[in-house]
Amino acid sequence: MTELMALKQCLEILMEANLHNAIIEADSELVSNAAKKMCNGMAHGKVSKHWRLSQVFQCIHSHLQTLRTIGFVHVRRKANMLANRPANEGVLCK
Repeated sequence: MTELMALKQCLEILMEANLHNAIIEADSELVSNAAKKMCNGMAHGKVSKHWRLSQVFQCIHSHLQTLRTIGFVHVRRKANMLANRPANEGVLCK
């Protein structure tokens, strides 16, 4: 769920900045693959059948439709240490 919310927020930032072309790197292969499927025309309801995620997927899908060129790249967590460190610290603080 956290990775989906991060993608949603990323897309909202792109839209607010009026940027329509982007390559998004994500260390969640599941989220990256789902986003690729939606970019290729798959309905958000077919990407995930989990009802709790449906609204987030619907929002991401509508954001993706407003962007011209977008690519998704899966990166290994080890290659994403800069983003992974604050996430781990947040978990450890709880």
